[in-house]
Amino acid sequence: MNLMAPNLRTRSRWWAVALFAFAAFVVLIAASALRPQTPATAERPSASGERPSASAKRPSAAIATPADLIVLMAASVDQPGSVVRLPADGSTLALIDTDFDPAFATTSSGDRIYVASGLDEDGVLTTIDARTGKKIAEVPFTDRWRNTLPAYFDVLTVSPDDRWLYGLSFQSLGAERDGYYLRIFDVAKGQFLREIVQLSCVGGLTLPGRGDLVIACPHSGALLSVSIGAAGDVGLIGSTEISQSGIAGAARLPGSQGTLVLTKEGNVVRVDRKGVNLLFKTTGTLPPAFDGLDVSPDGKTIYVARGTTSRGMIGSIKAYDIAGKQLASSNLDEAAWTMSISKDGRYVLLPAHGAGAILMLDANTLQTVDQIEAGGAPVQVIEP
Repeated sequence: MNLMAPNLRTRSRWWAVALFAFAAFVVLIAASALRPQTPATAERPSASGERPSASAKRPSAAIATPADLIVLMAASVDQPGSVVRLPADGSTLALIDTDFDPAFATTSSGDRIYVASGLDEDGVLTTIDARTGKKIAEVPFTDRWRNTLPAYFDVLTVSPDDRWLYGLSFQSLGAERDGYYLRIFDVAKGQFLREIVQLSCVGGLTLPGRGDLVIACPHSGALLSVSIGAAGDVGLIGSTEISQSGIAGAARLPGSQGTLVLTKEGNVVRVDRKGVNLLFKTTGTLPPAFDGLDVSPDGKTIYVARGTTSRGMIGSIKAYDIAGKQLASSNLDEAAWTMSISKDGRYVLLPAHGAGAILMLDANTLQTVDQIEAGGAPVQVIEP
């Protein structure tokens, strides 16, 4: 007689029941994971301050939307503004209300935002937590630009290592005499350096690199290069004339010491240690006033904006490879103030000021893939 047979049969039945229960559990978990989720969202206020209706709210599951956008709002020059965060879930987080003519920049990690606003004795530089909007520090920044270059272009930028913050400033030297300067903010110490660097141009677009800073002068058409030491000391300022007509946009070329410049004539040139070299010429209407060029993170695609008849804003965009071959083009439904590329290089981000929205274009086709309601008048957008 086999005395072990009953035990084997009992164990077999037990294992069969256990396996069946485990399979049922797996099926239930998979079904739960596949069930559509409905995250809670906060409604965005409209430009007038009213809450939009539920039907007008942007769907929270827009596939094209980056994880987060930081947007600077400003109705016009000499008007107060604000900074908001637009998470991908469709909500809005108000970070800070600013004084007149705001400008802003973020660290490379996206954890801090620097906001400059106010004029004369009211000027301040505020550091805030990008996640919560909590104010971290505030220092006077009284000598600022005025009515020469709109403050919401790249007049406030952070070095790639997040060590220094560069800001353009302005001082009145007398009747019809103005001076323009570079101020350097020590992020670690939370204060401006004593040294104030005088510039030879009116306003400018600041383009920081590792150990140096390039300043494109839109009005004079010159490109200034400044070396920045480890202690924030400034070396000799070099100047290269690019165009007598002026500069309509500039960007650092990733992975190199070169700078790409778009002239008011529509020429795209590369400036580096080898000199000034014409890459290609563009055609069409005149470029916008100050922000007409950007480059993809891999340095292979150059985006050239064309202006509108309304104050030189962006009305269309063309994409070129580095040799000047046109890859794509698009006419915008709404005019945009500035242009930026998402960190992953997938999207072109355009704040449509009049429409109160952020336009998102596919970086390869330049076709609109999303239009995000901003709840105000956006002038600059950053993906932190």
